[in-house]
Amino acid sequence: MTDYSEVLLKPIVIDADTMGQLAEAELDLARIDERISNHPFLSAIRRQLLRLEAISSIIIDGSDVTYTELVALESSLGNTKPIERGPKSLFRRAQKLNMTNAAGSVRAILYMDAIDWISKNVKSHSQLEADVFDQIYSRYNENDIAQAQVKYLQTATSDRLSGAYPVRKQASTHKAASKESYISFLNSNKFTAVAQSEISHAMLEAIGLEQCKEDGYERAFTHIIFYRRGVLTKTVAPLAIGPMIDIEKHANAIYQNMASLAGTDESGATLQYRFEDSIFCTNATVRTMRIVAKALETLYAQWKSTLGLNSTAERKAVGLLLSLFLEYGYLTIDFAAKQMSKSFSTTSAAMQSLVSAGIVQEVGVVDKRRVFCATEVISFFESLLKRLSSGVTTTRDEALERIGSI
Repeated sequence: MTDYSEVLLKPIVIDADTMGQLAEAELDLARIDERISNHPFLSAIRRQLLRLEAISSIIIDGSDVTYTELVALESSLGNTKPIERGPKSLFRRAQKLNMTNAAGSVRAILYMDAIDWISKNVKSHSQLEADVFDQIYSRYNENDIAQAQVKYLQTATSDRLSGAYPVRKQASTHKAASKESYISFLNSNKFTAVAQSEISHAMLEAIGLEQCKEDGYERAFTHIIFYRRGVLTKTVAPLAIGPMIDIEKHANAIYQNMASLAGTDESGATLQYRFEDSIFCTNATVRTMRIVAKALETLYAQWKSTLGLNSTAERKAVGLLLSLFLEYGYLTIDFAAKQMSKSFSTTSAAMQSLVSAGIVQEVGVVDKRRVFCATEVISFFESLLKRLSSGVTTTRDEALERIGSI
């Protein structure tokens, strides 16, 4: 089947209990989005959630990436003179930092760019056009990443580059109608957003778009759905957290939903999809968002107490610098001064106050600029990712291949 517009025409079999859970999961996500969208630490929480989403997505695809290296690379880009955020430039920067796994961090940075674009450009009830595929692909292009990895890291080329993803098998019979009908699906409001995102994965797998060599490209469209439906607004939900916790469960749901897509015919039969695991994924996302918000609130309160800051001092350089460390983890004085619109000397004095209080420490030099780190921020998110990850090394594609022939 190459025209998936049938999905929008046929009735769906779903029991009342599952429908209620789908609606509640979506409502919980909307609630936490509203809370964070109006949070005084919105910028910090949003960036931390964006990193968690990117890292989770990379892990599902079988590449290694650590929170520490990702933040180091990301902070290096901001703390130095601006560079083009393409794969080649990112790999060169990673080499300067002597990163042990540059490939995973480069992929995560580019995936973050794609999700960030979606969050800022797709609004409630946006009418999506076919160019949305190119918009995502221009920011997260696996082919460009792999080529840059070979050229700048001299990695061996094989079926699976070191730290890269396997190339997914593509069917040869797909037609443009599939792409057009998928756009119609994106613009529809027939399902809850949670259910729509689950069907979306199966549909993109079945269509086999040339860009969809990797799961990360597909997962970007899940974000499109949630922003277009107004469930997400200013924040970024780590939607890949659920699959990272249980890849096998996620792969099973996708495979069964692909079977539902393939099983449609002219008999007027209803469609039966598996939505229970999409509920699990959304609930895991909401829990993670709450944990992140609470952790940053707690850290800031502890730091504020250590420094003895009152409400007036919070609005001055020291207080602003604390908020920046919640967001970036690593900072140079130059970058922090620019972000706070303060002078270098004022920012330097504030930084020294944090060093003296034991809140941050100097950890190195990048491009002749001293780098300071809030180690509590880094260690918390490293430990959070370890707790969230299932520890299973199986990728989603490997799980799908074991389940059946794709």
